Amino acid sequence: MKKPILLASMAVALMGCPSTWAQDATQAQISSHQNTGKLIRIVGKLSNDGGTFADTDRRVWAIANSEILKGYEGQELVLRGRVRREGNRLEVISVKPQLTYTANWGDSAFRR
Repeated sequence: MKKPILLASMAVALMGCPSTWAQDATQAQISSHQNTGKLIRIVGKLSNDGGTFADTDRRVWAIANSEILKGYEGQELVLRGRVRREGNRLEVISVKPQLTYTANWGDSAFRR
């Protein structure tokens, strides 16, 4: 009576192995996708040499593809990019100058 139960449990155990192998393969694919990094948007100032970027939280990012930022050295910028696993490295996808607005108390919007 115990033999059929034992054989059935062994069969279930053997059938479960390919599914765990598939999960391991899927996990490897996910890990390789995570290497591309998370997409983020940060605001801050580019260094004078264009190699690092300091965001508003005072976190310093190394720029992986600094050739995109030529001409923006020392400026306040809004960057979109992907975070790389190797430290605080950022691969820049898009660059926009940060717009700053100053209020003029003499404007008609403030005369009410």
